[in-house]
Amino acid sequence: MCILMSIVSLTAWGQGYEVTQEGLRSWSDMTQTYLVFEVAEASAQKLYDNALSYVNENYANPNQAIVGNTNGKYLKFTTNESNVADGSIQVKYVTELRFKEGRMRYEIVSLQMTTGGARLLFCGKSFSDYVIYKSNGKLVNPEAKSAIEQYFQERIDALREYVEAENTQDW
Repeated sequence: MCILMSIVSLTAWGQGYEVTQEGLRSWSDMTQTYLVFEVAEASAQKLYDNALSYVNENYANPNQAIVGNTNGKYLKFTTNESNVADGSIQVKYVTELRFKEGRMRYEIVSLQMTTGGARLLFCGKSFSDYVIYKSNGKLVNPEAKSAIEQYFQERIDALREYVEAENTQDW
């Protein structure tokens, strides 16, 4: 069921991250670390307000989570999650959002991952850490790759759906 939802998300939004040796990269342009979402008829201020509401409603301590904030232009917040891949992967990351008329830019600017008490790295030698890719480019942990991609796709979809829904609500 989760796989089907990820496929639907890909089809509906066409934006997401792929785990590569270099880190998270945009599906549409593997040289980019950020995603850009078009939101029709939405001002930068409205997108910012909606994203700020999302953080306020979805984070236990939004004032602690928000680490950067420029009204109408920029929002940066930290996420700590210990239940990625059925609890086997823990992540701590910083999301940076930038806003322009009709567009929202989404980027993970810092990411730390652990599993079983050890660091989980995108690429490296697997002596003391867990790796997804070996230094020679061979994928050695496809389960972690898939779980991380699915996790971020779900977060991206939730934020985008919230921002778009808030843009269409008129009380």
